[in-house]
Formats: sequence, structure tokens, C-alpha cells
Amino acid sequence: MLTFVPTLVYGFAVLASIVFMSLHKYHLVDDVLGDSAGISTTIGITLALLFFIAGLFEPLKGLPRVHGWLICLLPILLVVNTIIVLMLGAYTSRGLFFMPAMTEAYVGSLLFTLDFTLMSSMFVLAGIGIHNFIVGKPGEPYEQRSSTMQRRRRISPCSMLILALIYTLGVVDLLLRHAFWVRVYVVLAMVLVTIITLMSNKLVAPIARLITKATKHTNKACTAKPTRLVSNKARFSKHLVSALAVVVIITMAFVFINAIFGIYPPSIVTQVSKGIYLITNYPAGLAYEEPPTTALAGYFCIKYINPGNDYSIQLNTELNNGFWVQNTYGYDPINESWGYNAEVWVLLMALHGNGTQVVRNVTCGWLVTAIRDGYIYFGYSVDGKNITWYDSYPAFNATYIVQQHQDTNLVLAGWGWGQSTSLNNALVYLALYYWNGTNWAPAPVTVLKGYGDTGETVNHAYVYTNNTCSAVVAYPTPTTETICPTTPGFNP
Repeated sequence: MLTFVPTLVYGFAVLASIVFMSLHKYHLVDDVLGDSAGISTTIGITLALLFFIAGLFEPLKGLPRVHGWLICLLPILLVVNTIIVLMLGAYTSRGLFFMPAMTEAYVGSLLFTLDFTLMSSMFVLAGIGIHNFIVGKPGEPYEQRSSTMQRRRRISPCSMLILALIYTLGVVDLLLRHAFWVRVYVVLAMVLVTIITLMSNKLVAPIARLITKATKHTNKACTAKPTRLVSNKARFSKHLVSALAVVVIITMAFVFINAIFGIYPPSIVTQVSKGIYLITNYPAGLAYEEPPTTALAGYFCIKYINPGNDYSIQLNTELNNGFWVQNTYGYDPINESWGYNAEVWVLLMALHGNGTQVVRNVTCGWLVTAIRDGYIYFGYSVDGKNITWYDSYPAFNATYIVQQHQDTNLVLAGWGWGQSTSLNNALVYLALYYWNGTNWAPAPVTVLKGYGDTGETVNHAYVYTNNTCSAVVAYPTPTTETICPTTPGFNP
């Protein structure tokens, strides 16, 4: 049962997501499933580290042996689950579903995040196996080693307290992943463990005896015993433990170093003067405010930007049925080409993706997303007069583009796959028009102050918007100059 604790934690989130689905709160379903999968992964890795560290000092009681069939079970479930997700994705990319669209997207999202929880359980299983290996006697036949199964009822309160503390640390570390002091604590703890592991028994034992005497007076249930290093008969085990400790320290120190030097700075939005915001580690651009519409036309004009820097211009739209749609122009370093790309997402599941290549770099142009006749249409224009519809996908009862949590936006961001673009020198104008039923009209807009549901970002940029139609993205010098282009000459 302990092996599946991360999956059980995820199970509680699934129950909450079902409630949110019934209330049509799709953005909350996203958050609950994604965040709980991340938390379960943190718990799994942290538990594995706990078992490893405990094996260096005092064996935990009540741990089962790791059987071969259990080792094979989780990878098999992981593979089967992944195959099912890929099958669902293959059909939905064609606009075909085994069940109603939102229901299947929810099932696909559940299975997708379940992969992370299954891997988390595999971490726990590995931690138990490593713990048993360390505290066992490799020189004896496996069947002759003392079985911890017989001591299940004698789990000490101290061990349970350590488990509770390690769960808390894992969750806090995830929620406060940008908190500097948390990283400092974790890294120092790992360094201390390695130092103690490599020290001689003569130096460790007196310290352990002092800790034991102090602990006895405060909590008899958590009485500590003198530290027991790995037996000399298990030299290989000792080397393995030391190697694992070093790997853990290097991994944690990498995050620690990032925090010190700001390699991965926290995502923040700072108002530096009236109307001008410094965007850090977010997409840079404007968010559509209102009203619901059947079409949006996003204008972009790149005056200058870092040569060779991979980026994209994204027109992201939220539909009233919960679909999230991307119409993107940018450079794809994989195919080494500039092109337009269309994507449709529901919850955490990609329903559709299609790209078309263009032969030259477009400096200024339009991205257009429209809903009509039961389909989502993706288009672009390079002159503002003629439009090319390059892709379409069934809308599944969607009738309007809406605004929810700034998920409808026009932004400059990384080229794709969650990448960030570095803006050392840039000036990009953005503008947004909406279809009022008969004509294009300037859209009410504001500065995007979050992720806008996209995964791509910029490392830093200044953004200013006039709240009507247009915005400007600049770096390193902010500007309040904006451009509202001529009303588009094409119809959606």
C-alpha cells in the first residue's frame, strides 16, 4: 500500500476534478489534475530519498520485500496507459471521438496525468528496494535474510513522524519552488547526510549517543539509536549508497544554483511606471477583455528582434465549450522553417495539431481565428486585405470566443514546447480586432499578467497597452508608442 501512496494522493484530486467537471469549471480541472500529479511526483521522489537515507542509519520497520512481480507490474501499467493515451490522441486529431468530446478529453487528461503518478509509485518502490538492500546482508542468500514482513505491527511512532515530515517537505518544496530558503535547507540536509555517511564510526557514534540521551528525555517513542554504518562485509553496498548520495546532492544543488544566479527566475509582473509593466518569465502581450465574438484578428509587426532568436506570435483563444485554440506564427528550429501552426486543446489533452510552412520571414501580418458553420477556422494574412485559411477543426457546439482568466490573448513567446525566448533587443507591435457581427472593431485589451494558458514565455520584456486595440513589447528600453493598424479588409 505504501508504494501506491502517490497514486492515492492523486485519487483525491480526481474526485475534486469530477466535481469541477460537473460545474463546467474546466480551468480548475486543469489545475487540480496537473498540480496534484506534480505533488505526487514530489512525494514519490522524497519518499525514495527517505528510505535511502534511513537505510544509512536505522532500518525502518514494517517495510515489505520488493517482489519481482511488483517490479514488473508498474512498468506494464505505465506502458498500457501510455498506449491508450496515444490511441485517443490519434483519433481526436482527426476530429473523431469514442465518446462525447469533453468526456473523452477528461478521460485523456486523467490518463495523461496518471502516467506521472505511476512513475511516482515506481520511485517509492525503488526507494524501498534500495533501503532493503542497504540494511540487508548481500553476502547471505536472499531467502535467509530476516524478513521485515514479520515486524509490520512494530512500526515506531518515530518512523511515522519522519514519514509525515517528509510528506510535508515535499509538498512545501513544490508549492514554494521559488522560495530560496527551502532550497538551502534541502541541499544542506543532503550535504550533511553525505558527510556523515563518509565519516568513520568512531566519530559518528559519540554524536549519536548524545542525540540519544537528549531524545530519551523528550520523547521516548522516538528514541534514537547510535548510528549504524554499513557493514564492512557490504563494501559494494556502501559504494552504491555514497554514489546515490552524490547524485542527489548534485541534482538538488543544480536547482540551488539556479536560485542563486537567477538562471530560472520566478515569473513576475512588475509595474515600473503608469501603464508599463516588466514581464519576467511570462508570455508578453495583451489579453482580450470583451465581448464574446465569433472571430478575432491579431496584428503583429516586428520592427526588430534578436537575430536568430527562436520565437512565436500566438493568437490564443478560449471557446465557450471549454476548447482552447492556438493560431501561431513562428520559427520552428526542428524543421528549420518559418510557418503557421494550428492547435486545439481541451483540459490537458491535445485534440488537434497542424502546421504549414511558409517560404519567407513575415515581418508584419495577421493571425485570424474564426468560428462558423460548426468549425474552427485558422487563417493568416500578410497584407490585411486577403486571407488564407490554412486549417480547420470541428468546433463541437462552440459558438463564441470568450475571455476567461486572460486565456484569450495575443502574445510574443518562445517558439514552442514550453520554450522561452531571450529578448536582448526587441520592438514588436501587437493589435487585436474582434468581429461585431458585421464589421471588425478595435478590441478592448489589457496587459497579459500571467501565462494565458500557454506554456511558452519570454525571459523579460516591457509591455504597454493603450487599452484599446494595441500594445507594444520592447526591451531594453520601454516605450508607450503603440500602433492600431487599418481595419482588416477581409471577412472571417
